[in-house]
Amino acid sequence: MSKEKIDKIPARLDFLQSFTGLILALFIAGHLLFEASILISDEMMYRVTIMFEGYYFFG
Repeated sequence: MSKEKIDKIPARLDFLQSFTGLILALFIAGHLLFEASILISDEMMYRVTIMFEGYYFFG
């Protein structure tokens, strides 16, 4: 039996592609949330903004 070295580069590239896809999906979801809050009302946009500033967690 001959032992061949397994090339790990394709696996690492698959992981990198999955990771960047996850980042893109999170960006798109956040962008949709912000855009929707602007279109719904000024009050909704303000509430989303203060939520991301940490008002509900830190007071």
